[in-house]
Amino acid sequence: MLNRVEYDGNGIVIDTIPVSTSCHYTVNLEKSFFKQMGIDQYFIKIYRIDDSGLNSRDNMGYIYFYLDSTSKTSSYIGTYVKPMYRSLGLASLLTAYWIKICLDGGYEFLTTNKTQRKPYLLYILKKVCFEIDDPEKYDLSKHTIHICKDNDGQRFLLFKSDAFARGFKSGKIYSGDDYKIMLLDDLNKGCILNNNEDGQVMTSQQIRDLLEASKDRVKLLDCVLLSNVYTLRDSNNAYNLSSKKIDDKSEIFYR
Repeated sequence: MLNRVEYDGNGIVIDTIPVSTSCHYTVNLEKSFFKQMGIDQYFIKIYRIDDSGLNSRDNMGYIYFYLDSTSKTSSYIGTYVKPMYRSLGLASLLTAYWIKICLDGGYEFLTTNKTQRKPYLLYILKKVCFEIDDPEKYDLSKHTIHICKDNDGQRFLLFKSDAFARGFKSGKIYSGDDYKIMLLDDLNKGCILNNNEDGQVMTSQQIRDLLEASKDRVKLLDCVLLSNVYTLRDSNNAYNLSSKKIDDKSEIFYR
């Protein structure tokens, strides 16, 4: 991917995406020094470039990470997409660029920081072969978050108790991103289980039974655990999936 590169004053342009006669997008690899930790921090950013004569550029979103050239390790820190550009699939595309650039550069060990607390970003990573050390934790932990989708295609989060859901809703992560939360009491109306008492923690099997009884309305996509390290488990498959995502990026912007 970096065989032919150009510099635009903000870093290396690793890809250019034509959109229309009035604008195009560039994908840039940039670096800054993180003084607090004394190490370099890397960014992959997508810019919208105005070609209509205004020559303006808008940073649509970015993924940022660390690189350790000695251990050939890259640690994923996080992703941010501006609200006006969300629901375009940019987070998935940025993740694909990160994986492909790292693997092309020989960085085989890709992982997340333990403080990662954004459920949808962990869901995206799981789709490209990232996983925690012990997947049995999903059943055992009371903090497991189930990611679901309703018949209208709207994604939402389902927690093992309404108390945990309200705790997440009161935090900074919820207020900064566009999360939808469905309470167990709402999902459980008319289903086979008794209404969940406030503070009661449901088991994973109860959650699955509840979703099965509600399958005409919702579908379980996956489950994640916050504040756990996710590590790349299948480099070849992740590389192929990321390459396909990048090759098909026109579908993201034009859908």
